[in-house]
Amino acid sequence: MDGNVDKVVIEIVADQGSYPSITRNGIKSQSYKKAKGAFKIIGVPVTEVTDPDISKYRDKEGEMVKVRVTGRTTGTIWGMNSGWGYMDKSDLATAAVHAGKLQPGQTGTLLVRVKGPNEKHEAAVYNGIQSRSYGKSEGCFKIRSCVDVTPIDQSSTQTSTTKTTNNTTNTNNTATTNTSAKQIISDGVYYIKCAGDPNYVITLKNSKATSGNEIVVRKKKNSNDQKWKVENLKDGSIIIRSMVNEKYAAHVKSNEVGEWTKITSNLYGGKKNERWIPEKTG
Repeated sequence: MDGNVDKVVIEIVADQGSYPSITRNGIKSQSYKKAKGAFKIIGVPVTEVTDPDISKYRDKEGEMVKVRVTGRTTGTIWGMNSGWGYMDKSDLATAAVHAGKLQPGQTGTLLVRVKGPNEKHEAAVYNGIQSRSYGKSEGCFKIRSCVDVTPIDQSSTQTSTTKTTNNTTNTNNTATTNTSAKQIISDGVYYIKCAGDPNYVITLKNSKATSGNEIVVRKKKNSNDQKWKVENLKDGSIIIRSMVNEKYAAHVKSNEVGEWTKITSNLYGGKKNERWIPEKTG
């Protein structure tokens, strides 16, 4: 990713004879004929560790660490797995559940990229866990993958009672997994069709996941701007996230709720005007 500082392993190889131009990830290489030598990028250094405290590996910035953890919901985390990731003091086992890599009580081996300082980490609710926001950090990490996952250990599964954010978020923003309220709709990805004409569905205007962008009705075309991820919360409300970018959810401005209020997308922060209550009609 542009701007990232990462270490890579390269292999020095003999001249390949010719080097055709090719475009990948938005970058076009130049063609070249015979050269004195060449190299291949093999990958990023990986170190297997046992301590899940990623802050102890700041000297490995740009590298990967491999560590085995059991998912849980009771730890404290700052940030999210997109962008620059989690502040490196975050509880890795809880971050793994927040990032959707593990379920509570499930054990797996995480491949974690160690990253350097970051100016800001934003709070976000994912998989029923509310992370906290944080200012400038000394280091951070992103969870790239999870392998060798074992079945859920029911004895270690715990109900989430996570707190909400730090000084930038108030107590009205609490959002946890639905473990008590009866679900009207199951978690999953949906098209939200118009009952008057099912050929028309709720759509994120111009496929732009930005704060304040309108949510409108368009003819169904099977694209991500028409797909919505429903996530149930403990109080019986739901989050409706856009599949264009799951950080953005359907919301209304809190001071404008009333007749003909427009629904727009917004960076989710756990507030009540970003949550919805489904009601059965019959």
